[in-house]
Amino acid sequence: MSICIIRPLSVSGSCLIGPGGVIGGGVAVSDEGTVVNSSACNINFIGADVIAKQDPDEDCQVDVYIPTPSYPSHYNTNDGTTNGIVTNTGTSTRHVANPGSYDIGDWVAGSEHPTTRSSNVYYNTSEVVLFEDTASSVVAEIYGADGATVLASVTISDIAGNTSASQDGVTVSITNWDVSSDKYQAKISVSYDLSSIIPDSGRFSIKISHIQTNATYIKSQNDLFYDSEPNTASLTGVHIVESAARITRYLSGVQYYDLNSPFTVDIDDIDNLNGTSYPTIQTEVFGAEFGLPQLNLQGSDLTDWTNDWDDIDDSYHNEDWKITAVNYRYIGDEANISARTEDWSAGALVNSDNMKILIDTWGPQSSELEEYFTDENFRMMSDYATPWDSTQDLRTYDGGNTGVQVIGGVIKVPSTLSTTNNNNADFSDYNPLSNPDYSSSDGNTYYREFIDVDKQVRGSAWLAISGFTLQDLIDEKILLFIDVPGKFTSECYAHSPEEFNYGEMDGDDDPIRVNDSTDYNIHISFGTYGLDEDHDRFRIRLVIVDDTIEPSSIVVSW
Repeated sequence: MSICIIRPLSVSGSCLIGPGGVIGGGVAVSDEGTVVNSSACNINFIGADVIAKQDPDEDCQVDVYIPTPSYPSHYNTNDGTTNGIVTNTGTSTRHVANPGSYDIGDWVAGSEHPTTRSSNVYYNTSEVVLFEDTASSVVAEIYGADGATVLASVTISDIAGNTSASQDGVTVSITNWDVSSDKYQAKISVSYDLSSIIPDSGRFSIKISHIQTNATYIKSQNDLFYDSEPNTASLTGVHIVESAARITRYLSGVQYYDLNSPFTVDIDDIDNLNGTSYPTIQTEVFGAEFGLPQLNLQGSDLTDWTNDWDDIDDSYHNEDWKITAVNYRYIGDEANISARTEDWSAGALVNSDNMKILIDTWGPQSSELEEYFTDENFRMMSDYATPWDSTQDLRTYDGGNTGVQVIGGVIKVPSTLSTTNNNNADFSDYNPLSNPDYSSSDGNTYYREFIDVDKQVRGSAWLAISGFTLQDLIDEKILLFIDVPGKFTSECYAHSPEEFNYGEMDGDDDPIRVNDSTDYNIHISFGTYGLDEDHDRFRIRLVIVDDTIEPSSIVVSW
């Protein structure tokens, strides 16, 4: 609603009405220029959302706004309808190196500060902000390490539309200029080319001021560091060897590194770690194939390291890098470790020489009724009386060249090549030394007992198998002999096409596989010669006929 108040010509209140007005009481009331009352003596505005302002172009006109106009926010505020906040430039918290040609002011070398690698940093309003009139200014400044010395600046004054200015690496741009009711709005964008302002890196601060008639609105970001990254970090000479006091375990006469077995790692030369700023972790070492945890190295972990920006000729030595990977195996001839530098981006991986190693950190899984072939705790020698000695060489142990090899969670004919033993049966040059050559070892037999800890009467048992099938038993690719000591007079068997026949069962070389057996669940019957309180176990003899078969578990249930 527009109101025109006509100055009176006399005390009587008569006045000359402007365009569209009439001679009357003293005030003409107009709505958007159309007179709605020509004889008002007083105007009473009622309501909170009313504002009356002198029209800037008409001396005799007051502009009344119902409701009051809304305006964008002032620069770097949210006091209006838009988001005028200017976001800080993104930084990473890094250590500043002891300077060469650049300035860090009163910072202590090695201390951490917000750092940017970007050669250009930007401070832009994402939405328009308020310009009260056409007499405002934008001043963009960048300060040096002391926070007071102006390194570069740009000023744009009397802004009345889209405009921009650049000087000494600083650029200010006013865009999206438009009217906002009786005021104005626009976006303010500022950029600093750090590569030209502080090309050798350094500490800096920025300040951007939007100076208006009644107030000044400021965006500042202080105590930043620019890293021009003049040096690229690198390393050479990565090595790993077995340390003293190694920890090993044996399976079927083969020696493996076990949990907590230590290794020695060396890096011969590391250069240019401190490219004016640096992260806390400066070097990473990876040893996954060895079951070793990742090493995240700080400068203080290195030999001859300083926090100088041009630090070179560092090295690393550690004799106590221990295997921590649980239930982990590695059998191979290309094991290595790798290392790389870490800065704004990761450096190239540098590998050690390949090694032939054997690692097995699996803990015991076998029990009285379970066999997963990860250990030999329940394995027995062929006499079914002597516990198996895992340190013994299969070529000479238990009659010589008869026993299967427990390796990689299976049992197999030792000389057979497969992915389980990395297609190599000769372990004589595999670390940890010494180890046997099973290239000509054709042992195929495995012995153990399964024990009923509850000592109940058992007429039959179920064997859940993996690594072979019911059909393999029927085809006699693998042989499974069963004996209940003190009950059977000789071994019975669960292989062959023949199945259990109760009427013919006498516990002497009988087929005892029941016909409800399935592919991976073998049902065996003891007939009337089953387990009881005084006969609480049965024995198995497993013979691998087809050397491509690698049994991986047998679990008994009743």
